[in-house]
This record gives sequence, C-alpha cells and structure tokens, in this order.
Amino acid sequence: MAYIIVITLIILLLMTAVKVMVMVARDVTKRKQTERELIESEHRYLQEKIKMSEQRYKSLFDYHSDAVYSLDLEGRFTSANAACEKISGYSPEQLIEKNFSELIYEEDLAEIIRIFHLTIQDGGSQQTKKFRLKRKTGEILMLDTTTIPIIVDGEIMGVYGIAKDITEQVKNQEMVQHLAYHDYLTGLPNRNMLEALLTKGGIPLKNLAILFIDLDRFKIINDTLGHSEGDKLLKRVADRLKSSVSEKDLIFRQGGDEFIVILKEADRERAEVVAINILEALSTPFKLNTTEVYSSPSIGISLSQKDGETVESLIKHADYAMYQAKKAGKKTYRFYSCIKYDGDFDPLTMEMELHKAIKQNELFLHYQPKVNLKTGKMFGAEALLRWNHPKWGMIPPSKFIPIAEESGLIIPIGEWVLRQACAQNKRWQEKGCLPMVISVNLSGRQFSYAGIVSTVEKVLKETGLEPQYLELEITESMTMDIEHTIPTLHDLKKLGVLISIDDFGTGFSSLNYLKQFPVDTLKIDQSFVRELLNNNHDETIVKTIISMAHHLQVKVVAEGIETREQLVFLQQHLCDEGQGHFFSKSVTAEELNGEWARIEQIVPKFGLSQDLHEQIWAEESYRMAKQELQDTLSRQQGLTLKYKRIDGRFIHTWCEGGFLYRIGLTKDRIIGKEIKEIIPWQYAGAKEKIYQRAWEGEENLTYEAEIYGIHYLAALSPIKRGGKVVEVIVSCIDITPLKEREKALLKSQELNRLIAGYKIFNSMLTPILDNEGQIQHVN
Repeated sequence: MAYIIVITLIILLLMTAVKVMVMVARDVTKRKQTERELIESEHRYLQEKIKMSEQRYKSLFDYHSDAVYSLDLEGRFTSANAACEKISGYSPEQLIEKNFSELIYEEDLAEIIRIFHLTIQDGGSQQTKKFRLKRKTGEILMLDTTTIPIIVDGEIMGVYGIAKDITEQVKNQEMVQHLAYHDYLTGLPNRNMLEALLTKGGIPLKNLAILFIDLDRFKIINDTLGHSEGDKLLKRVADRLKSSVSEKDLIFRQGGDEFIVILKEADRERAEVVAINILEALSTPFKLNTTEVYSSPSIGISLSQKDGETVESLIKHADYAMYQAKKAGKKTYRFYSCIKYDGDFDPLTMEMELHKAIKQNELFLHYQPKVNLKTGKMFGAEALLRWNHPKWGMIPPSKFIPIAEESGLIIPIGEWVLRQACAQNKRWQEKGCLPMVISVNLSGRQFSYAGIVSTVEKVLKETGLEPQYLELEITESMTMDIEHTIPTLHDLKKLGVLISIDDFGTGFSSLNYLKQFPVDTLKIDQSFVRELLNNNHDETIVKTIISMAHHLQVKVVAEGIETREQLVFLQQHLCDEGQGHFFSKSVTAEELNGEWARIEQIVPKFGLSQDLHEQIWAEESYRMAKQELQDTLSRQQGLTLKYKRIDGRFIHTWCEGGFLYRIGLTKDRIIGKEIKEIIPWQYAGAKEKIYQRAWEGEENLTYEAEIYGIHYLAALSPIKRGGKVVEVIVSCIDITPLKEREKALLKSQELNRLIAGYKIFNSMLTPILDNEGQIQHVN
C-alpha cells in the first residue's frame, strides 16, 4: 500500500546560526485519490456530453427535413444529408466532389456564386438567398438557402448550408397574387392589376389609345338565362377580345360586363380599326349550349395625343365616350372630344353650352360655293354650321359637332340648319338669282333618326323650296347599316331631293351596295385632292372614283381644290364639279352675293380652254357610247365581227361576244377564215353577196338569218379611210325570243280568224285545246 506523505521542514533560527531543524510529515493519500476520481469523472462527463452532441448533430444532419450540406472553398460538396437527395435527386455519394454550380438554374448562377464568395471572404458572414435548382430529372425547384462559414482555429475552411424547398409555397403565393390581380372568371387582368400598373407608372402614356367596352343587353341575358350562362358569355367575350387585338396590347375586365383595352403605339386610325374589329367580333351570335345569344358592344375611345395627360383621365374620358355610344343607339363606337380654351372644358360643359347656343341664336350658317368645272358656273353651295360663343369666340365644328352628335342635340340643331339653308335658297331664287342646289350635311345620328324623312318633307313645305334644289349629304361610313340605308335613301328620293355621298373613298362601304343606293353625286374627299399631284396613289384613286361614278351615271364633286394645277387635272379627267378655297372659302349669304360674279370667272380664266374641254368631253362621250354598245351586245348575247378583203377573199380579222359560243363556234374557227369555212355552203353564197355590198360602201345594211335554230339580226358598217372601205364591222344580236313571240302572235291571229269564221262560237265560251288536252286559246 502506497502512502502519500507531505513533509514540512521547519528550521528554527536562533540569531544567525542554525540551531534546530524540525521535520513534520502528514498523510494526503486519501485527498489525492479523491482529486483524481473527480478529474476522471469530469472527463467521462465531458466525453459523454461530446458524444451526445455528436449524436444530436448527426441526427440533425441525417434526419433534418431540409437539405444540410457542407462545401469546401472551391464549392465542392464535402457532406450532404438525405434531404439533399430528396431535393436534388442525387445521392449524398453522388453529390460528394460535385460542384454546387452544376445544380443551379442558369439565370440564377451568377448571383449564387456571388453569395458563396460573400460567405467565405473577409472573415465570412451569414448569407440568405432564394434561387432555382435543377434536379437530376430536369425539374426546376425554388429553394431558400442560408450559408455560414466553417471556421477552425480562426481560419475559414469551407461553408455550411441549409436549403429549404419552397416551390409549393412560391406557387401558392403566385396563385394568390394571380387571383388578386386577375379576374377569376375570364383570367384577364382585373381592376387591381390596372390600378397597380397605374400606381407604378407601368403604362407609358405615349401614343396610347383606351377603349372602354360595355356589353349591350347583358343584364337581360343574365336575368333571363341565369348567371351561369351569363358567366359563359363573359368568358366567350374575353376570348374574342383577345383575338381582336395584338399581343402587345392589354385587356382588363373592369367589372361586371365592362372591359378596358389599352392599345400601345396607336393613333386614331388604328384605334378605329380595332374598334370596328371588336364590334364585328362581339356582334356575332354566341352559342351557349343550345341557345344562340345576340349581344353587341358600345365602345368609347380616348387618345393620349389629345384627350388626357394621364392614363386615369384617358380611362375616365373613354368611359364617358362609351356612354355617348350607348346614347347613339348602342352597337357603335364614339371618340371622346374635349375642348380647351380659357380653361379645360369637358364634354358635359360643352353640351350645356350648346343648349344655350340654340336658344340664344349663337349658331349661324356659312356657304361654300360649288362650281361646274365644264362651264365655270356656280350651280350650288354647301351649308356649313358655325358657332360664335360669347366667351370662347368662334369654335371649330370639329370640336362641337361630335358633342352635339353624342348628346342627341344634333337632331334639333340639324333641323334648324336644314330650315335655314332651304329658306336662304328660296330667298336667293325670289331675288332673281338662277336656281341652284343647296347642300346640307346629315350626321349619322340624324340619318338614323326615324323621323328624318318627315322632317325633310316638313321643312320643304314650310320654306316653299322645290325638292330638286335641296341636296342631302351623307358620309360613306353612315351607309354601313344597309338594312336602314337603302329604304331611307329611297324614301328621301321619293320626296324629289338629291342625295350625295360625302368624303367618298375614306369609309368602309361596299361597292356592291353602292350600286343599289339611289345617289346623284359622289364627293371625292379633300385628302385625296390635296396630294393628287404629289402622290401616285391619290391620283389613281381620284381617277378611279371619277371613272366609276360616270359608269354608274353619277356626278362627281371634288372637295378641297386649292390650286390651279388641281383644277386643270380634275378637268382633264372629267370631274363634273368642284369646291374649295381656289374658288372661295366658306362665307355668309351676304358675302356670297358679292362674290358670285368673281367665282364664275375662275374656271374660264385659270382652267382649260372651252374648246379643249369640250373636245375631252366629246372623246369621253364617244368612248362611253362605244362601251355601252359593247355592253349591250354582251347583255343581249351578241357578236361583233370584223373582216377585210385579202387577195380577193373576205377574211375575218376579229370577233368577240357571247353569241359566238351559243352557236358552237370559237374565235379560232372565225379569225382568218372565209364565210364559207364557217357556215354551211348552202347559206354561204348569200352571205358573201351581202359582204360584197358592204365592201362596196353600202350603208345601213342589215339582214336576218338563222343558224342552228337561233335567229339573229346582223348590221354591217363599212369603215372608210380616204373615201375607200378598209374594213367592215358586223354586229349581230340574238332575236330568237322576238321571233318566238311573233310566231305566237301569228298563231293567235289565225285562231281568232278561225273562230270568227263560225258565228255560232261568238256567243259561247270557246276554248281550243292541243293534242294533249292543254288549253291554247279562249275566245
């Protein structure tokens, strides 16, 4: 047994010399043993604590639901738990030595590399970031990761990371966000989205057009068929709206049956084209289960160039314009109009001022003369409405006419204009002026007004003006509603007034319908006349309109003549009439009286000479007469031939006409052939004698003949040069129906003579039957 003894040596000093030394010993074995046991116990405790900590870390590492991993300073995985495999698709063994950059979605890679470097640089720091990860399968997940540096003895050795899969959470957030900013029914962006974009300035104001759309009759459909059918209709409307605009444009469901379309990079023309497309798309019947539903939109349009300085104001003004479209009868569109003078006056203010203008006689008429381009005489004038406001001064018609149209005030204003113009024309006639035609413009609202015909008739009676001296002008776009246009025009024509289509060439009317309109005049829009000498397209359009009108036997008036060159061009191409500042600007009735003589000197002074103009007209008349003859022959299934005498034989050199094919011939069997090569020999001799008589110069030579059961009448016209026949034209027309009627008439006459020969039949009902018992004649 070992003992631990502590010996203490005590030296007793007496004076300076050592006299006594004492040694004391004590046993400390038990105490040292106790100390050793305490140290060993503490060591065991610490070892167990470290082991438990390691076990807890291992449990945390292995069983954590989030991906826990470590990286070296190069970004390679040095450890990865089981959750890493669940998230990435790679096992921990596959991840070891793989670089984290291989798993990052390309668009996020640069940012995640930056975060990695921030974690390990300058003493290191904790970083948190969301990024997209590419799984082994190619699937993309969204992760939320936190990285911290691994520090050993003050040195950064790598990176610890914890990543959480937040893919579903992000999807749910996006869904909530989508529902907050999109309409649940149609999937379109909703009012919240629109307001958010407006707040953030996400819609640039430049070249913007706003279309505010409201469905007509939706409430009736919804109440009648039920809300589920109403919802289906709204979905179909949304689909058709999407197909009516381009991908860069925006569509919002404002709420209920209201939609907003924002057109980017749009001017007035594009806005109008899109509005027309939407009108057509939404006016086509909708098939809801077995029910066909008819609806239509009312559309209000505002433009950033002039109708507002913010998107909010543009939407407000488009909303107002939409209500004006509804007032105009629905199924139409209206542009917003706003006038700025001393202050900003919205359309409602303008509408109230117009009410006052009617009562306070602020409205008056100007007249612009119309001139016959052949004679130079003033044959008529167009009445133009003007407004002199006591505070604002003269207001351009382009500003207040749309307000009057949209508000319905155009009806009483239009009747006032009609009455004033007719009364003025009557006064001119009573003063001894040559009778002329006064032209009055009808607006779309007036023309659609059910009482327009009775209004015109009433005004003519009240003023005493004869109807042939009143011309009503309608714009081409007003004729789109064919079912209303054609009967209304015919009713107006029955009154005896003239009808003119204004601004022709700028609208959307069909030429197929134009020929059904009882119009007297087409007015070429001034936009074509203005540039006709500088723009080949405008020149072609003007010439085409003139030619087409003349073929339809309709007169042509050119608007906006401002130069001598324009006048001469229009004369050369046989335009009938013209108006514009070259003759006179619009003036009052009194001013026009003083300008009359001067105006009628302009065409003789600056236009073509009278002889040259008459020559051009004569040539055109001849051309049209010739064309009419050819058309007549064609309509009557005729045939025109030409022949010459070549080497003593009559050879056909040309042929044309539908009659040719009816008798079984073709051009190649006629041209280059003699008469005996074409028809049976027994008839050819007689025809050659007739050909010979025409070649000898006999005029007005005709004959009747029959070929293959078809009767025809031929007229031969020798063409002479220098008194000598050089060619003969043979014109043939089918007269078979005429011959059949003659034959029937002769038969009837024979029957009458037969019955008359037997007096007993004179007092009796006497039918005559054919062999089949059919009645052929009754006395």
